[in-house]
Amino acid sequence: MMNNNKERQVRENNYHQASLEQYKHDALKIWPTNIALRPATYIWLHVVGHAANMCEGIRLKDWRLILNEASALNLWWLVFVGKLNALCKPEPDDQEIVFGMPFGPTQVIWHKYPRACPVELGLFFALHTEIRQPQDLGRFQDVKEKDWEEIWNQRMNIPCGCLVRKGELEGRSEFDKLLASRVTRYLADTNRNKMPRGIRQVEKILNDLFRPTIDVLSLEEIGFHFMEEVGEVSRVLSDMLMSKTIGESRGEDDKIVGGRFLEERKKLIISLEEELADVFSWTMSIVAKTRLMLASFDRYFEDVKDIRTLVRKAIGDQAQNINIAEIIWRRNGINGSLRCHECKGLECTCYDDRLQLLIGAKLLPWMVDKIHEAIESFTD
Repeated sequence: MMNNNKERQVRENNYHQASLEQYKHDALKIWPTNIALRPATYIWLHVVGHAANMCEGIRLKDWRLILNEASALNLWWLVFVGKLNALCKPEPDDQEIVFGMPFGPTQVIWHKYPRACPVELGLFFALHTEIRQPQDLGRFQDVKEKDWEEIWNQRMNIPCGCLVRKGELEGRSEFDKLLASRVTRYLADTNRNKMPRGIRQVEKILNDLFRPTIDVLSLEEIGFHFMEEVGEVSRVLSDMLMSKTIGESRGEDDKIVGGRFLEERKKLIISLEEELADVFSWTMSIVAKTRLMLASFDRYFEDVKDIRTLVRKAIGDQAQNINIAEIIWRRNGINGSLRCHECKGLECTCYDDRLQLLIGAKLLPWMVDKIHEAIESFTD
């Protein structure tokens, strides 16, 4: 049954103000089968595919490809977060609960970037408290409220300065990383009332925070950082399918093992959330860097109308208007709502179900035989 347009939350009159949750809601309406029937890893591969295409655009300096793929990637990123949310309440026999994550898209960004760089928050915290070594973590909850307020007031909305200390920060210890994560999450949770409400607000926070990086690094360098984070999400997904705790638990009491497994699982969920935030953040940096580069072309050709027309033919309107909401709407905003950009449907009909029966389905015996036959055909 086709979705009714009235069910959609992102519209032509609000797509700049709509929240990431509203974009997620509508993206899930476009591709509902991916939540109901497809495994989480299948959805993540959509993100990886669009990430590869975007980096191809960076290599070719194909601005249209970069921005179109950034748009598609963000919608599939939202679908992926929606899938992980849905897995938190699975059917009793649903093994995919292993990928369950309870945080919505805005929470994912806010927990990692509450208007501050997490690395610098951790360093600042260590300098202004007595928690500087692993053995000090037991006193984390003893930090006074006024000290937390001072840390918040002094570090919020300050552009990240990690770039000038890159050599020093590359060798951070595991304790430094853990401390930065705990400090950042604590400040994010205690200041959740300051969380951004709209997609453009989220983008602005990240662009303001990482302005030095966006200005200094080349588009290719930003692309390398972006792909590193895509790979990190893939690594965490792999880690979630394994358990060091269970592997080392032979002969131990189930209750003790269960406690350790719980802590291990919580760490993995946080790790997945943080890496997903990084993928989103670096995507915003790619969009921002593309905007800066194209805006410079606009200024250079502003008095040469014919050439300016050629430049704008590749990007649409003026470059300074490029932002994540605009590129998503330009690609998927059709007839007043978000739709599949290919079939133009409120619910995507691009793929005949018969072409995807194997995705997430149990292979029948005859299928296994034919797959073996196909493999052996290459070794004759």
